[in-house]
Amino acid sequence: MRMKILFCTFLVVCLLFSACGSGEEEKAAAQAEKAVNTTRWNAYVALTNASDGFIQRISSYFQAVGKDVKPVVENEKIAFFLRNTKPGMDAMKSIAEEAAGFVIQEAEKPPQSELDIQALAFAQNLQSVWADFCQLYSYYESKSHTKDGLAKGRQLHTRMLADFKALTQAHEALSLTMAEQSMKNMQHNTQAMRDKGMTVTPAALEFVIAASAARTELTRQELSDDAVDKLDGAAFQSFCDELEKTLAKLETAGANQTQVGKENLSAEHVDAMIFAARQVKASAAGIMALSAKGEPEKKPDPILADPTDEAPHTPTGYNHLVALCIQSYNNLVKMRKTQKE
Repeated sequence: MRMKILFCTFLVVCLLFSACGSGEEEKAAAQAEKAVNTTRWNAYVALTNASDGFIQRISSYFQAVGKDVKPVVENEKIAFFLRNTKPGMDAMKSIAEEAAGFVIQEAEKPPQSELDIQALAFAQNLQSVWADFCQLYSYYESKSHTKDGLAKGRQLHTRMLADFKALTQAHEALSLTMAEQSMKNMQHNTQAMRDKGMTVTPAALEFVIAASAARTELTRQELSDDAVDKLDGAAFQSFCDELEKTLAKLETAGANQTQVGKENLSAEHVDAMIFAARQVKASAAGIMALSAKGEPEKKPDPILADPTDEAPHTPTGYNHLVALCIQSYNNLVKMRKTQKE
């Protein structure tokens, strides 16, 4: 009954401009175009990252309630889920809605790349599902389900199911395109930063690359949370080794406070990045250990628990920790971006 959804948290891109002298109109135009593309990319990153929690919640609803027109659990349990979810959803909406509005505005401007078109479709579908959720919430909160025999409830449930399927398809298409582009960005940026004499920031980025590669491997193996014992450990071990190697480099680089200062980094954000990286490495090692024992980790009731509180030694839990790690990297980069060069 579970909808398989690819969650990928992406990295913001910081654009560093070079000074342009007179007569360098062509160079200036190229930088202006790059600035537009960077602005769009970061808008797409903000939208997809902000919407992950929302999509997880709706996915948990269908996982527990069912995908048929008639929900399979008690009405009051559904009402509890919606009531318990609404405050967090409002917080996500305030971020995602602003990003979605900007994406719709930007993606409709020429030129329209495949990424622009996919981002536009995703933003529009996200708004539709949000409207469905709000109507379903109001329906149960007003106790209308006790007055009409759940007639309208079934209609709202079915409509949200159809819109959510369209949303997950748009989400997968956008995520795959962004994942491919993100990997190219990361590999290019790592070398560019080292060429500028940086060591801490590229070390953090190299860990993110390793963590993302391990996430891709788990996705390739189509490993579910309740079948960790089916993991191809021999194939996954090399990814765990790379996580250990890149974490060691990050810890060494981050301990050099002089270099941290040279890169205009916040020591607090560096420590947060290292902590997040350690969590990712521990999750991957835990998956390997559980696989060897043949004991997949148990998960809580999806409708009663917070879906972001994932069991850490599962593919979903690993993915969540990678997302937090990428957010830590984004904070590291954005903090540096706002400081005086």
